[in-house]
Amino acid sequence: MWKKAPHARWQAEMTGMRQILYKFGLIPLSEIQGQRVPFLQSAGDDTFAALKENGFTYDSSMPSRAFMDPPLWPYTLDYGYLQDCQIPPCPKSTYPGLWLFPMIQWKQTSKVGNTVMDFHCSMLDACTPYPTTEKETYAYMMDNFERHYTSNKAPFPVFLHEAWLRDENRYGFTC
Repeated sequence: MWKKAPHARWQAEMTGMRQILYKFGLIPLSEIQGQRVPFLQSAGDDTFAALKENGFTYDSSMPSRAFMDPPLWPYTLDYGYLQDCQIPPCPKSTYPGLWLFPMIQWKQTSKVGNTVMDFHCSMLDACTPYPTTEKETYAYMMDNFERHYTSNKAPFPVFLHEAWLRDENRYGFTC
């Protein structure tokens, strides 16, 4: 649905979510500056035009695997979309002043049978197999953090769903 959603649908989605955050989250409208598209699926220029027209200043919906090492810094769309297009369609036009905070893919190295494999994912909780101990979780997170910190110090966002934190073996204590 979202891949082919028309411009008007994107405007309704963005402004509707802004109103929900304002009403139920008590977040001032002026503080809601960015968004992430549902299921990381944009409609390319229709999505980004709606962002710009509705006063949003950034998007953080676009994963990048090609710019993992070193990681890609956030950038404006003043000169267009600069990264690999993991989930098309991606924007083709320019959107001066609109920032894109790329979702630099995480890397999880795991042994599957007798083979060591690398798994890539856009969010911390999307790489499988999941770490099963506090030590594995720490190593997974630190390996990815170090890739940012020891190269170009690009921001290291941690995107995940709350349910991932419910496994007490991932954080070493119970709630």
